[in-house]
Amino acid sequence: TIFVRREMEAIDATAKLADRLGISTEALTDLQHAANIMGADTETLDKSLVFLSKSLGEAVTGIGEGKQALDRMRLSAANLVKVSPAEAVAQIADAMSELPSQAEKSFVAMKLFGRSGAQLVNMLSLGSEGLAEMREEAAKLGLSFSRVDAAQVEAANDAITRLKAVFTGVFRTLAIKLAPFIEIAAEKLTSFGTNGEGAASKIARGFEFVVK
Repeated sequence: TIFVRREMEAIDATAKLADRLGISTEALTDLQHAANIMGADTETLDKSLVFLSKSLGEAVTGIGEGKQALDRMRLSAANLVKVSPAEAVAQIADAMSELPSQAEKSFVAMKLFGRSGAQLVNMLSLGSEGLAEMREEAAKLGLSFSRVDAAQVEAANDAITRLKAVFTGVFRTLAIKLAPFIEIAAEKLTSFGTNGEGAASKIARGFEFVVK
């Protein structure tokens, strides 16, 4: 069904993103669930995690706006890049809870997670304990899946893509083979329509004949 196909595509995309970020598929889906519950969509979270990876990489070298945010929360970029992205998010969430105002939390979130980071403030306000609870909930709801599970879905998606390629190849070949005949037919119809009194007049006379 369309719903199964949509989920297969979502699992495939999640697995590939997890590979790029160096995070487990389970941890990524757990964070996606937490974001959704707290008012941010999956796409926002995914973009924010990609930005966080970039921010931490820059902060390790002593550059970037993310370093200012980490310094404000007394967090070490060198330590954060050594742990999993999910653990890094949990540590950042705990540190943000110590900030005195919502404005500072939004400021820090945007520096570390990009412009969409402000939409993650509610999720980050859960802290590491709240995120752990969301992880358990995601598992109970059947939202989490392993990389092995994702690999099976990726293989199925690849098979479907190849099957589509077969049909594309068939219709492409037909288009090439039929092109000369279509050209001839088009020229004949054009000639019929432009010779003498024109196609409109011929068709009109034909209707008149039928009526009579």
